[in-house]
Amino acid sequence: MNEKLGHGSATDFLKYVEEVKTDSVNQVKEYDVIVVGAGTVGIPCAIKLHEEGKKVCIVQKENTPSCCGNFSAGIRLNNTKKSELAKVTHALIEENDYKPKAEVINIWRDYSEEALEWILQKSKEAGVQVEDLGTNPHKAFLEANDLDIEFITPFFGPKPYDIKAGLTAILKKAEEKGLEVFYNTPAVRLITDHDKVVGVTCKTLKEGRKKWTNFMGQVVLTTGDYQNDDQMVKHYLPQMEGFERKKKNRTGDGHKMIMDVGGCMEAIGHTKMVHDMDSGPFSVMNLPYLRVKLSGERFANEEVHMEYMNNYLLKEKGEYCEIFDSRFEETSEKLGQKVSTEELENFMPEVEGNKKGVKEDLIATYRADSLEELAEKLGIQNVETFKETVHTYNKWVEHEADDAFGVSKEKLTPIKKPPFYGVHRHVKLTMACSGVNVDGKSRVLDKEDKPIESLYAAGNLAGNFYGAHDYPLSIVGLNLGRNLTNGYQIALEILNK
Repeated sequence: MNEKLGHGSATDFLKYVEEVKTDSVNQVKEYDVIVVGAGTVGIPCAIKLHEEGKKVCIVQKENTPSCCGNFSAGIRLNNTKKSELAKVTHALIEENDYKPKAEVINIWRDYSEEALEWILQKSKEAGVQVEDLGTNPHKAFLEANDLDIEFITPFFGPKPYDIKAGLTAILKKAEEKGLEVFYNTPAVRLITDHDKVVGVTCKTLKEGRKKWTNFMGQVVLTTGDYQNDDQMVKHYLPQMEGFERKKKNRTGDGHKMIMDVGGCMEAIGHTKMVHDMDSGPFSVMNLPYLRVKLSGERFANEEVHMEYMNNYLLKEKGEYCEIFDSRFEETSEKLGQKVSTEELENFMPEVEGNKKGVKEDLIATYRADSLEELAEKLGIQNVETFKETVHTYNKWVEHEADDAFGVSKEKLTPIKKPPFYGVHRHVKLTMACSGVNVDGKSRVLDKEDKPIESLYAAGNLAGNFYGAHDYPLSIVGLNLGRNLTNGYQIALEILNK
């Protein structure tokens, strides 16, 4: 077993890869392709292969599909100049600190329209709750990069409905047509013959005893990220130690199996997704309203977007509050994103009535007649510090100059007229977005950058797509769109071999 990573650091987490004695295997199953992971990559990959006549199965660690998200994005290629497409690739490389591989980004760029149109058709057949939002959600990205392109943006929702419900329905239709899915069957080790991957060993637990099965064929690994493996987080994303995780069972299984057969993780400096889009309206999330820690202290220039707040809140484990007053309809419109009372009340647990498009256990927006009362509702621990912070902030508003953090004068908004409002944000590790090295066909690469035969990796298991400190939110639904596309693209690669 290879105990070294591609960048030379010794680790302990590879010891997870289980030793499997040949004589302990209970059965062998033969397939053209085994897809490991029933998620946003694995499901479309397996379904596309199955409908084209390949003998394929999915092995899934859990007892249901595992995926999440609402927005997915792709680029419509028709009537788009090649020069514009090249600018898209450059824009994504630039905002990811020049670390991605263009060929990996171009998998999403060049296949996403075909893949997402196919997903929309499958969704229609399965009665999935989805609509194409088109180009509108991406106007800011297009303007910032002077681009003239169209987007396809399937939206699975509103919450609590999401892509998991949609793909579960699509997968059920495929199972009715003969696609085999093995739930509660975690993959534990890749099977190799010299330098070629020829299958994967999986286990099931029955009556307290392990049962081993060798699934023989080409392998597509789509096992997700590593956020629930504390050793891997400490090694690759040490600043996330102590932050809550949004997912479960994402223990880097695929990364470990790949490194065990000679694949390599991309260099340290991994990208993370640390978000809270559920406590308050999406429209408020990036407005430059006053932000304070639970100590009541202001801590950053509020023009910085939510996806970067975690970097200011390492000791606070991602908790902070946004503060504004009763003139929010006026001030939000001035700031470019009008917010209505109805929108706010939809995220207020204290306001009775049916909530639409929210996860009710996560909403955390409050209203109060005094700053003292608001502090209590938001969980702000030092009321006097909080009141002094608001007082000082209001002085900067009056002077039209923020001497503390440098917010532009046109972005400063007073907090004087009750009732007062606040959103208690708690950003959590949503995804570790870096993974193993792959090429422009999603083939896993060894330490010499040569493809490992018959082994593919995709989604948040695969690297080389991101590279910045944090996942950029410039294209709404980029990660989900990339995942759906990646699974479809791998199926085409296999079919065209």
